[in-house]
Amino acid sequence: MPLDEEALRQLWKSEPATRPLPAPADLEKAQAKLERTVRFRNLREYVAAGLVAVVMGSQALSAPTVPLRLACLAVVAAVAYVVVKLKRDGGALAAPAPGASLAEHLAHHRASLVRQRDLLRTVPRWYLGPIGAAILAFYAAVAWARWGAVPPADMLARMALPFGGTVLFFALIAWVNRRAARTLGAKIEALGDA
Repeated sequence: MPLDEEALRQLWKSEPATRPLPAPADLEKAQAKLERTVRFRNLREYVAAGLVAVVMGSQALSAPTVPLRLACLAVVAAVAYVVVKLKRDGGALAAPAPGASLAEHLAHHRASLVRQRDLLRTVPRWYLGPIGAAILAFYAAVAWARWGAVPPADMLARMALPFGGTVLFFALIAWVNRRAARTLGAKIEALGDA
């Protein structure tokens, strides 16, 4: 059955619009910026993890009680897990082969953005969860060590501010990473199905 002119016009209008491909120089610049950002973020996290491991490791050696020693070691273990996860899933993807087409470079850039967005979306699970559990164990061990020596109301009053600060800091980390994941999601959407 032949289509009339109006039916063809409607069919043409219903076709999704194709996005223009970015210029190769723009794509290269965007990929380089993403890789610099990822490299700096990872370096910052590795340095912070090293500092936490040194401080909590030394605390584990000198802690007055076994629960406090174990809690300090739990923090070190949680930070080690985060470093391994970040190294495994947070680094840059291997670049396309020399001479790769623009479409291959575009697909690589999109895959890099998706990888980072997915990592940031799951920060509460792989970053905040393990470290948060270890820090809760630390607070519990401190309370255990002071139990009986300090009245419970005084102990709670002394721990409220540091604990509240920890909760607020974790909420800030979650918010910043959610926001960054949304930004990356918008960049992915702008690229389309590269």
